[in-house]
Amino acid sequence: MLSLNHRRIFCSAAAGVLVAASLTLQAATTDFGRVDVSLSAREDYDSNIYLTSSDIDDYVTTGSAAVNFTRDVALLNSQASVGATGKYYSRHTGLNTVDPFVNGALTFTPTDKTTVNGSASYARVTGPNETVHDITTSDNLDLGGSFQNLFSEKLGYRLSAGYKDDNYQTANYAETLSYNGGLSAVYVYSPKLTITGNYTHRESWVKDRPKGSGNPASKDERFTVGFEGELAPKTSGVLEVGAQHRKFDNAAFGSGEDGFYAAVKLKWVPAEKTAVNIDLTEDFDTTATAQSAKAGSAQLTVTQTLDKEWSIDGSVGYSHGQFRGGYEVLKAGHLANDQDRTDDTYRIKGRIVYAIATNVNIDLSAGYSHTDSTFAVSTYNRAIVGVGLTASF
Repeated sequence: MLSLNHRRIFCSAAAGVLVAASLTLQAATTDFGRVDVSLSAREDYDSNIYLTSSDIDDYVTTGSAAVNFTRDVALLNSQASVGATGKYYSRHTGLNTVDPFVNGALTFTPTDKTTVNGSASYARVTGPNETVHDITTSDNLDLGGSFQNLFSEKLGYRLSAGYKDDNYQTANYAETLSYNGGLSAVYVYSPKLTITGNYTHRESWVKDRPKGSGNPASKDERFTVGFEGELAPKTSGVLEVGAQHRKFDNAAFGSGEDGFYAAVKLKWVPAEKTAVNIDLTEDFDTTATAQSAKAGSAQLTVTQTLDKEWSIDGSVGYSHGQFRGGYEVLKAGHLANDQDRTDDTYRIKGRIVYAIATNVNIDLSAGYSHTDSTFAVSTYNRAIVGVGLTASF
């Protein structure tokens, strides 16, 4: 176990290494592309590491390192990253972990009217899980791709597909899987704005669920309209909204349900040194406790640059989740079946950032959240205070 003094020494040493490395090294550009390295280290006090009413706290040291590759040629742009993230708990040392990750993406543009995109990522993820209110470990695989072709300067179509597999390694949690396919009508309103009409079919299911729990396998049909690019002066991003219907394979979950869909990510720059980010989501989901979920979230973040070295940002957020069927993982590994649950979470966070050098930042942050739940153990408060250092070269 690391004592608090040892952890301070570790963080001080990590900070020194990051600063020295980033001040003396630079990204390498070769005939094959650009290679750079990103490093981070932070120390946090977390008042509720399991996200439950038990309020178990700890000091958490997190370190991450990644090697990033970028290649941009006439017709093909590609990116790839490989690295690992380590988490070390002061008292709960059995939770210590080092998790690898790798991801890549490419964009192929053979003509000015045809675009092909592809992406793939793998990550082992360990940490507090807000859906199941526990610390979990999962191997997450995510694949996606799209093909867009314009018939003319204004009109065209887009085909898309994706596959997702979250394979939980933590006992009592099921593996969740889904795939989707979509067709979109594309209208290029202007060089800066594209409008789409979209249909998406998605199928979701779980594997290795505990005996006796219900099967939440489902099929979703979604119809949306989307806007991509500059939506208004000084405002850009993606806005997609619409309606969807979920049909269950298992009659125990009912004949189905309707829902609203939203995927909104906007940035508004009202002044040169001020940025406002708006994130909004609403969608169906299938959880590692074999539940069907209808979940949504909204967050507003304001970033203010004070001068060349200093900046501050603050955010407020809200999330809502309705969970049907499945089971809850209780103390001592016992399971409770058919536990419908509703969660409402409120968040606030502030951060101050200082640029030590062009490629080195240090930040101080503090955040607080409160969750109300119809399931007693899932009602809790959480506060996180920490300091972090990031560098790239």
